[in-house]
Amino acid sequence: MDDLGKVAYFGNTTWLPLALKAFLPPAFLSMICIIIGHYVGFLAFHTLAELIAIIISLIAMTVAVTSTRFTKNQFVVVISLTIGWCACLDIAHVLVYKGMSLIPLTGGNESTQFWISARFIQALSFVAATYFFRHALRVWLLNLTLLTLISLILIAVFSGYFPQTFIDGYGVTPFKTYSEWVIILVLCFAWLLLWKNRDFLTKTSLFYLSMSILTMIITEISLSHYTNLFGIENGIGHTLRIFSYWFIYVALVIQTLTNPFNLLAQAANTYDHIPDATLIVQTDSCIRQANYAAGLMRTMPAEKLVGQSSHALFHNKGIPQSCCPVCSQLPNAKIPFNAEIETDGGFWVECSLSPIHSDFFPDAWVQVIRDITPRKQLELEQNHLTHVLGERLKELKCLYRISEYSGHKTINIEEFFAETARQLPLAFQFPELMVANIESIWGKFSSNSDAVFISEPLTKEFLIDSKSSVRIEVGYIYPPPSSSSLFLPEEATLLDSVSTILASTVERILYVQQITMSRASEKYFQAFIEKAGIGIYVRNKEKFLYVNPRFCEIVGKSKESLLTIGLLDLVKDQPAQEFILKNWTLLDQGEPNLSYTFPYLREDGMTITLRVDVTAISWEGNFQYLSLVQDITEIQKAREKIEDYVARLEKAIKGTFRAVSNMVEFRDPYTAGHEYRVGLIAKAIGQELD
Repeated sequence: MDDLGKVAYFGNTTWLPLALKAFLPPAFLSMICIIIGHYVGFLAFHTLAELIAIIISLIAMTVAVTSTRFTKNQFVVVISLTIGWCACLDIAHVLVYKGMSLIPLTGGNESTQFWISARFIQALSFVAATYFFRHALRVWLLNLTLLTLISLILIAVFSGYFPQTFIDGYGVTPFKTYSEWVIILVLCFAWLLLWKNRDFLTKTSLFYLSMSILTMIITEISLSHYTNLFGIENGIGHTLRIFSYWFIYVALVIQTLTNPFNLLAQAANTYDHIPDATLIVQTDSCIRQANYAAGLMRTMPAEKLVGQSSHALFHNKGIPQSCCPVCSQLPNAKIPFNAEIETDGGFWVECSLSPIHSDFFPDAWVQVIRDITPRKQLELEQNHLTHVLGERLKELKCLYRISEYSGHKTINIEEFFAETARQLPLAFQFPELMVANIESIWGKFSSNSDAVFISEPLTKEFLIDSKSSVRIEVGYIYPPPSSSSLFLPEEATLLDSVSTILASTVERILYVQQITMSRASEKYFQAFIEKAGIGIYVRNKEKFLYVNPRFCEIVGKSKESLLTIGLLDLVKDQPAQEFILKNWTLLDQGEPNLSYTFPYLREDGMTITLRVDVTAISWEGNFQYLSLVQDITEIQKAREKIEDYVARLEKAIKGTFRAVSNMVEFRDPYTAGHEYRVGLIAKAIGQELD
């Protein structure tokens, strides 16, 4: 039985129908032999029973020889070939059987010798056959061995060298009896080996072979001891041998014909259910076999494809068969190969070919044809997207290199523009055919200064700092492979991105340059302030934010101590503090500049006079006050001395004038009096005018 618990040979039947079909045919043949023997005689029964067994064995041998290639399990083949050759001994057994009178040697001994020899060979064949479950069988070698063995037995029997097995009036000899039991033991051992290797057989084949061994064992038991060649023991033995041979025959048919043909039927059914067109073609591309899918692909029955050219039906018939990537390889190729073909209808097919070698299809190929048009369209779309992605990657690389170069700290505008001009062509479809130019107030830069555009270039103009114009040009200096689209839309977008990078980078460079110059100016200015001869400080309302060395020298304090206090903390005099606050109020009210003086008492006890000139500035992003401080103590003292000198000089001059006036008045009193009065009047007028 097969794995479903059904009998493979007899269809989907259970054990009862199996038993009926297994035992009914040999039982029917046995009944015929028994009936004929009953009415005619034992000799007729014996002859008919042997002939039936011989016919079955010869048929089994014929089936085994012609169907060996259909089965990989050689066990039943060995058994069938053996019983076929043993039929020669069985024929000799019939011819020399006592009472046949067909040849001079007729008697119980010779016929029994042929019988025991045939059974020995059969029993040994059951044991030897198990070897071929795992090994290949050479049929010619087995036939040669059996032929030699049968010939030796025939020679031994007819020449009288074979041991005596039967004595008339006595019965079987001990040799015959022992031989039968040895055969029984060999059959039992063969049965054990068969069950040990039962995985190599279907359950149905195992059943029939087991029944064959069992009936042979019963046959040998019944014939192990008898005295009469025409007794019931011989009747039972020969009847059971019909059953034994029948079981071997059925097992052979199941193993070598039924199962393989069932598999072939399943394979044929599967072949037609393969969704891809599958052909068997000769090396000249002629179709020998086609499945249903192949006919469906060509909208005709699969049978009508046979004999036609696969090249004309399934390949591109617009090209010669000798140039076809599939058909041109068929005569010489030895290994499987694949090929993709675009048919004349614009469809794509994939042909997978594998060589086969058999008697039915010599030098043939299995060709599986699959419509791959959707896949090919996806591949073309994928290739297009990959190309587009590659172009975008080139643009990204270009932008990355330009951006990376723009990040260098020591870069200048000229170097940046020159590098950008070198990188730009690499981002376009055909870099080797293109050149890039950049024109600006900083100069003209080009990836190839000697090149000339052969067509209108792709242009981008923009302003830097709203005043400096920059022009980018990218164009072809050699004709491109395709003129359908000189520039991609993304390439124009690329120039927009590049212009943005250029503008921002140049503005940054200019800003850095301005910052550098400002820092240099600040450095020079700071050095000037530090070396200045007047005191300078920056303050807010709470404390000093900056003081220069001269201011520290004037007030007699260190820089560190001053930066922790304010001006009001420095001035201890209350009137001076009020005066300072009054001036600060004017600054808070919007007075841009202011000057004031106040006395300051140094820690060494010296009082000095300070003049402060204040202006509002932006300091570190905040509104603060810058003050210039001068020590005007000496100037104040000098001014007081000068004023004293002037006062004394005026008094001296007045005395001189008065003396001169007295002298004049003494000489001319009238005129002197008149001049004196005029002077008084002028003085009064001057005072009134003031």
